[in-house]
Amino acid sequence: MQFQQKALPDADSHYDLPVIKHDKKRIEDIELYPFKKLFADSLQSIMVAHIQFPAYDNRPNMPTTLSKNVVTDLLRKQLKFNGLVFTDALNMKGVSKFYKPGEVDVMALMAGNDVLLFSEDVPVAMQQINLALADGRLNQNDLNVSIKKILAAKYKAGLTQTPFIDTLNIYNELNHSHSKAIRQLLYEKALTVLKNEKNIVPIKEVAMHSFASIKVTNNKQVDYDEMFDNYAQFTHFYIAKTASQSEFDAKLDSLAKFSRVVFSIHELNNKKKENNGISEMALEFLRKLQQRTEVIVVHFGNAYALKNYDFSRNLICAYEENDATKRIIPQLIFGAIGADGKLPVSVAPVFKINSGLEIKPIMRLKYGFPESENIESDRFYTLDSIINEGLKDGSMPGAQLLVAKNGTVIYKKNFGHHTYEKAKPVSNQTVYDLASVTKTAGTMQAIMFLADWKQFNEYNTLGFYLPYLRKSNKNDMICKDVLMHQAGLVATLDHWRKTMKNSMLDDNYYQKNRSNLFNRQVATNIFTLPSTEDSVLRWTIASKTLETKSDTGCFPYKYSDLAFYFMKSIVEKQINQPIDEFLKQNFYKPLGLKNLTYKPLENNVLLTNIPPTEEDKTFRMSKIQGTVHDQGAAMLGGVAGHAGLFGTANDLAVLGQMNLQYGYYGSYQYLKKYTLQEFTRQQYTNNRRAMGWDRPFPPDEISLASKSSYGHTGFTGTAWWIDPESQLVFVFLSNRTYPFAENKRLTSNSIRTKLLNAVYKAIEK
Repeated sequence: MQFQQKALPDADSHYDLPVIKHDKKRIEDIELYPFKKLFADSLQSIMVAHIQFPAYDNRPNMPTTLSKNVVTDLLRKQLKFNGLVFTDALNMKGVSKFYKPGEVDVMALMAGNDVLLFSEDVPVAMQQINLALADGRLNQNDLNVSIKKILAAKYKAGLTQTPFIDTLNIYNELNHSHSKAIRQLLYEKALTVLKNEKNIVPIKEVAMHSFASIKVTNNKQVDYDEMFDNYAQFTHFYIAKTASQSEFDAKLDSLAKFSRVVFSIHELNNKKKENNGISEMALEFLRKLQQRTEVIVVHFGNAYALKNYDFSRNLICAYEENDATKRIIPQLIFGAIGADGKLPVSVAPVFKINSGLEIKPIMRLKYGFPESENIESDRFYTLDSIINEGLKDGSMPGAQLLVAKNGTVIYKKNFGHHTYEKAKPVSNQTVYDLASVTKTAGTMQAIMFLADWKQFNEYNTLGFYLPYLRKSNKNDMICKDVLMHQAGLVATLDHWRKTMKNSMLDDNYYQKNRSNLFNRQVATNIFTLPSTEDSVLRWTIASKTLETKSDTGCFPYKYSDLAFYFMKSIVEKQINQPIDEFLKQNFYKPLGLKNLTYKPLENNVLLTNIPPTEEDKTFRMSKIQGTVHDQGAAMLGGVAGHAGLFGTANDLAVLGQMNLQYGYYGSYQYLKKYTLQEFTRQQYTNNRRAMGWDRPFPPDEISLASKSSYGHTGFTGTAWWIDPESQLVFVFLSNRTYPFAENKRLTSNSIRTKLLNAVYKAIEK
């Protein structure tokens, strides 16, 4: 018996019967297309939904679940599907509203379904099915076919035997990154940008804006927040879904201070009666916020709920809220990925079917999985083993490791702790002392910038740029030779010893408290004078040089920190600005690198996020944490040409990707291609190095890196490597010097080289 009630065109089948009025051609060309592909592949079962398609069955209130025209004629005969056919739950109002218990079960079997789900009354259903068999409405042979199919499926699933499930690594097996990569790609292709006034998305000028996110949610969205943090300095705000009007309004003033705000409502549902979990209070808050600043609205839910945002100026639809969509939304907003998705339905006059703007990527670093670049994740297990062995044998207390391939971060992990006491784990917020990586991530970026602007020529002498050297033995040193470490400079000088008196800090140079005079921090509770830099420079100028080789008259290769004392001086003289300020202004801030900085404690980095580098027993007599480990750089107040930078693996990966892309990143050309190629190539056959950069050893010696690769390592246990041939960026950070710098296990065990070689083996085709 049918209860005469008109089916609704816009309904949830849990409560009513939706009607889809597309014609057959549209349905077979679009809606049925993916099913045809799945049927032709290996799909073994399918569920039929409680939806009415008048194009196939126009009887009143006739859901596809109960329609022989659909289940038998279309699904089985026309589409040739021979697998198991399940009904949707028969207690849902999409069918139970129109048909009685038992009756609906018989109709489902008559339509051709094999398995009936969630019958409202099983005894009544069995009684009605027997009656239908007796009066000929149901055929026993048809039921037998369904029963055999069910039994065959159970046999194929191994249910005839007691199953044994090995739970070892079961989570990883069920959540393999191959599946995650495909899932992320599918959601990327679906992303739909519906509004983009003033072409705000993708955001190009990171340095020009201040950023915040505001999430209406009952839960913390840590991974979502951290993905935004990969691209810019963000402040993250939360409002509970149960918040009062006053609580909403209290956030307005704080958020209005930011020039770009990302707004999202979380924990949405498909309940039309609840407006999909979107409250009018939240929408009114959004209206007010949009009047005060630029807001990018992200919708993590059903496309039909987009009608709530018809007033928004910038709107992105992700369709669902899950790990994948929360990973890719920040990537879209900052141009790491593009979008060309189209709305599959008409929602409102402004959001019609096939609406969707095209957004093109602007070559920022993406975040995916090894499989995103057709590499098996299993090939990276060696990396975990190498680092874990290093943690076990005391090579370092903790580490960060990041690998980017073809512009995509495919491996990013944190290991161990800040110290061997294991009080604080290494995390994405852990900021390491980069030591000599500063030479390339800091000073060389500035030198190459000057070369671009014809303010530096490697064939000029040190004396040409620094007149105070003209009466010294450094005057005639060619800058290129200095950068190649073959100008005759000694390796290093222990300047700090000159500032000690009776094994104690000389109070002519240091005091325990910061003052107007002693305003440069050396370590915790140790401050020095600005004039100490003049003393260090004077002692460096007075240093002896190496003896020349008798056969060639040239100086031998000798790695020297002193080279970068002079390079820093050249940079600051040419630009008339401190090098740290210049780099922040021209590189780090535009690139969105909030933690790549000198003097981290003066630049909003929490001390608790910085691992210590040494228990210094000879110079500073204290634990070195938050100030530079290198003694010479410390005497300069933490800003030196050879050391002083702090940062995360992600910071270096972004800067490395910019260098890998020949100076281009996020729609801006930071350095010229020719300059990067020239400075990073091998200059001489008898010296493997490039100008300021390290390069791999000759083939078949130690490293598997390609001839075009370049990078640098740091004394504290860091490494940064860039390979244009393999399109690779490799970053390893640790504090192997804690608690004692004499710990050489990281080097003696060749951990950095082993890791890099393991990466090359993993990415081999």
